Amino acid sequence: MDEQQITTQHFDAHSAWWYEVYYDETSFTGYGLRKQQAYVTARLRQRGESLRVLDAGCGAGVVAIALAEAGHNVSGIDIAPRMIERAVQEAELRGLSCDFRVSSADALPYRDAAFDAVVAMGLLANLPDDRAALREMLRVLKPGGLLMATMPNTLALDVLVALPLSFPIMLEGTRLRKPFRMLANVGRRVTRRPVKPIATMKPGQSVMPMRYRRVIQAAGYHNVCYTALVFGPLMPFGLLRPALSTQITFSERFYHLVERATILRWLGSVIMYEGEKSQS
Repeated sequence: MDEQQITTQHFDAHSAWWYEVYYDETSFTGYGLRKQQAYVTARLRQRGESLRVLDAGCGAGVVAIALAEAGHNVSGIDIAPRMIERAVQEAELRGLSCDFRVSSADALPYRDAAFDAVVAMGLLANLPDDRAALREMLRVLKPGGLLMATMPNTLALDVLVALPLSFPIMLEGTRLRKPFRMLANVGRRVTRRPVKPIATMKPGQSVMPMRYRRVIQAAGYHNVCYTALVFGPLMPFGLLRPALSTQITFSERFYHLVERATILRWLGSVIMYEGEKSQS
């Protein structure tokens, strides 16, 4: 089973959770997703009304539906069929006309220059070839069109503070996670312990913010910038998890601090990248 099949099965199996977590007031993940959605909605409002928007990796359609309710003409793709089924159902319940399709992000079923904006919330982290997807999203953008994409940060403040216990988390977010598991399984076999199959690994990669900015630029985007949207809870050495209200308060205060001191933006847990397609 290849990585794409593993990812599809994972998100198919968790389609209900990925819808419900947006509305979960007791979850830091829910807070982070709502923060991203609010940022995207406000940013697109600045670009104009009734934009043609593609939500690539739309999941259960929460962000796409919110953008449709804001007046945009929205399409959404996801590789997981159950995610798309849920998105279609929710759009129909709300009387919205959204174009949801099962599709891979590296082969988008749309003509060139079809969209004013492409949104990719958490998509790129879960692709075997994120560079191919970046090129496809550039292809379907109109000249001057906007890409908005989030990625988890390998160097996030909460991860650094939790070292050394957070080291496996950092490693699992890199391309080295498969070789590391294979090497660890050698040790497990030698000591006659159960091995951990590659297929059980969670999908996803994390990035170094400044380096990934260059990846987006290399894909052909202009005016590429990034900012931090969410700051995870601080747990020194991986201990003493604070209450949810404390986690959110810290994240919001640090977010506003970064608005004034942008040099700190590379410490965010969730990084928002923006880039434009050239006008020429």
